[in-house]
Amino acid sequence: LLDALNSRKSYTVRIVGDNTQVDTVSNVSAVHSGSQDAVALIAVADLVTTAVGPQILEKIAGTIAQGLVKRHEDGNIRPLNIIACENMVRGTSQLKQHVLKLLPEGHQEWVVEHVGFVDSAVDRIVPPSEAG
Repeated sequence: LLDALNSRKSYTVRIVGDNTQVDTVSNVSAVHSGSQDAVALIAVADLVTTAVGPQILEKIAGTIAQGLVKRHEDGNIRPLNIIACENMVRGTSQLKQHVLKLLPEGHQEWVVEHVGFVDSAVDRIVPPSEAG
C-alpha cells in the first residue's frame, strides 16, 4: 500500500450520499511508522496524524519520541501538533503519555513546551443503504 501511494502521489476519496462526489488528494507520500524515514519526517513536520487503531498507539510512540528528540536536538522550534485520529476518547492524550514515558531525560519538558497534542473525535457512521 505504501509503495502504491508513493508511486501515485495521490489517492481518491469517494463521498457518498444523494450526490456522489469523487475528490483527489494530491501531493502525498507515506512512510512506515517504524522507519528512520518517519523519525526524520517528524523532526521537520508541522503536523503529525495517526490512523492506526487505538491498540497500536503505544507501539508507534517510540518512533514519535525519536522524532521529537531529533527535532529538539536539531533546534527546530517551529510549531508541531500531533493528532491521533482514532475511534476512541482522548486518544491523543493517551498517545502523549506513551511518548513522554519513552523520552530520554531532558527532553520531556521541551516536548511539553513545544509540541501540541490535540485530542480529536473520530467516529465512523455508516448510514443504512437500500438492498438491491
